[in-house]
Amino acid sequence: MKIYTDITPLTLFALQQIIKSLIDNSNDGLKEQKSIDETILDNKWLIDQLITGQKEKPDPFLVEVNSDVGGEDLISSFINQHENLLHRIDKQTVGIIDDQKSIGHALIEILHTFAINAYWFESIEKYEESDKDIDLILLDIVMPKVTQTEVFEFAKRQSEKGQKVIVCSSTFTFETRLAAVRAGCADFITKPINSYSLIEKISRTLGTNQSHAFQLVLVDDQATMGTFYKLMIEQEGCDVIYFESAEGLFKELENLRPDLFLLDMNMPDVDGIELAKMLRYEAKFDFTPIIFITADETVETRLHAISAGAEDVISKASAIGAVKSQILTRLKRANDIRKHVARDALTGVLNHGQIAEVTNQIIKRSRREKQPTSLAVIDLDKFKQVNDTFGHVVGDRVLFSLGQLLMNSLRDTDAIGRWGGEEFVIAFENCTVDAAAKKLNSIKSAFKAMSFSDDKGGSIHVSFSAGVIQLGQKTDLEEAIILADKGLYKAKHAGRDKIVTFICK
Repeated sequence: MKIYTDITPLTLFALQQIIKSLIDNSNDGLKEQKSIDETILDNKWLIDQLITGQKEKPDPFLVEVNSDVGGEDLISSFINQHENLLHRIDKQTVGIIDDQKSIGHALIEILHTFAINAYWFESIEKYEESDKDIDLILLDIVMPKVTQTEVFEFAKRQSEKGQKVIVCSSTFTFETRLAAVRAGCADFITKPINSYSLIEKISRTLGTNQSHAFQLVLVDDQATMGTFYKLMIEQEGCDVIYFESAEGLFKELENLRPDLFLLDMNMPDVDGIELAKMLRYEAKFDFTPIIFITADETVETRLHAISAGAEDVISKASAIGAVKSQILTRLKRANDIRKHVARDALTGVLNHGQIAEVTNQIIKRSRREKQPTSLAVIDLDKFKQVNDTFGHVVGDRVLFSLGQLLMNSLRDTDAIGRWGGEEFVIAFENCTVDAAAKKLNSIKSAFKAMSFSDDKGGSIHVSFSAGVIQLGQKTDLEEAIILADKGLYKAKHAGRDKIVTFICK
């Protein structure tokens, strides 16, 4: 017999662990045995989830595995078989469906300039015949041999499969936009397409600013339940750091920056309410949602949790699908708020305060793990002349283009921020100065090839200079910026359009 690798194997594994712990405790004089009531409640809850899971329609993305595989092997098999699906999220490849070849190739050239892969398809039929791995579809809604209704039906099918779709239209009408919304399209862009607007919409839709996996911190004093929730949430591609106590969490708190805290409300010594209030003392967690898990469903308990700074309370009696949905909804909403607060409005990269904070975290990790970290300070060459000659609109396009190019060209582990004016800072985690300089030279060449024009027909190419340093074990952020600035000054003094490197001892 086969079973689907949804919540069922995790539930079986959790039940297996409860039974194992009872046997171990009985052999150890019952020293650590939980109360009979607690054990009965744990088992009842897990069995209820098992029954619910068997009744629910299986997720079409799940694979089948043999049911005679052991608990640990079953979970390992699940992770291995889903590895490719999870990694696919990091890719940025756009499929352009447009019957006009000239438009398709022009869009490919624009996207390639910003380090985004793209393929052109002359029709929906050609797209469906292709085996390309596409993350986002840029879909023209007016094409021959197909009606707009059929185009939107295709968009809806893709959206229902989790595919991102941006529709393009030469008409700005209520009807077409409503049809796009009802088809589940991620965005709408009007022809003729403005390249800067297009890049911004694609970056936002693909989640360029949040390409890493969500990270959750889970605190639950019951190891079996904690492990169960951890495995359940990790099914959604999230990273989960689990602690059995508030004290354990606080020992590591300085090194953590989770996207969400998931706390058991009822714990010995320090309960969830007290822990939530302690977390809210930390300014860096101001926008981090806190969710409680509890068996107490009274209104008083919910109000008490919210007054302590929690965003939501999840009942332990809830079905697993509902639990996952609540957590993922809160994660996405918090991420949208964080991006709005943390990002520079013009360029899309981190703002000054956020790049400083993230770089400090990278520096601490590099010291702890004894890995090389490099820092670059970038400055646009003769930018005042660009503004004076072509105006601030063109100047803004230059800044936007550099920000987007950096985000699309660098790794997920690299931090990119606007330090001020036309100056950018990049922290390269686990990267030598030579590797960082090589990558920046490549980006510099791509950026220098871009052409920026004004409404009078004038155009300009812009370059940048940079100072790059490899941090020493004792180099802090302030010293790193000063040293990288010195390298930048030397690059400017040597004629601009250059990169100067240092290694700190």
